[in-house]
Amino acid sequence: MPEWDDKKLLEGIKTPGKEELAFNQLVIKYQERLYWHIRKIVITYEDVVEEVAGYLRSRVGMLVKKGVDASAIAIDPGIGFGKTVAHNLELIGSLEVIAGLGRPVVLGASRKSFLGVIAGIETPADRDGPTAVTTALGYERGARVFRVHDVVSSRAALAVTGAIVAPQQWDEWLQG
Repeated sequence: MPEWDDKKLLEGIKTPGKEELAFNQLVIKYQERLYWHIRKIVITYEDVVEEVAGYLRSRVGMLVKKGVDASAIAIDPGIGFGKTVAHNLELIGSLEVIAGLGRPVVLGASRKSFLGVIAGIETPADRDGPTAVTTALGYERGARVFRVHDVVSSRAALAVTGAIVAPQQWDEWLQG
């Protein structure tokens, strides 16, 4: 499997003519095993949550060590990329572990095939209901940034979830 070249990554985000790194935000996405998935190789994990968390932890640490401001880094467990339905469910069900790394968690489960398998919905465009549920559960477990296709249904799901999980904060947010 090809290794990511961290030096090339860091060179790519440096501002020309400056020694320091300059950008607003960087999302680190777990897709270490995507190479195998594309080639239809069966993917196994001893512990998918720990492997993904360990990868993200090491990448955040490497970037911070190289001068990237930690507040500019978000992390994405890579839902759907080289993972089985069970892997995706375990990751979403354990997002608090990923959130425990101290960086904003990005959840991009919108219309993914594992939602179609679970809900029995073949057409991706018809998976907005399961996406909204996944978004709400992701919020409850610590995700704070969401990639969705249908913003209206996911925003409604987040509003209801937020009102249940943190009523005072959401009341202020909805009125502000």
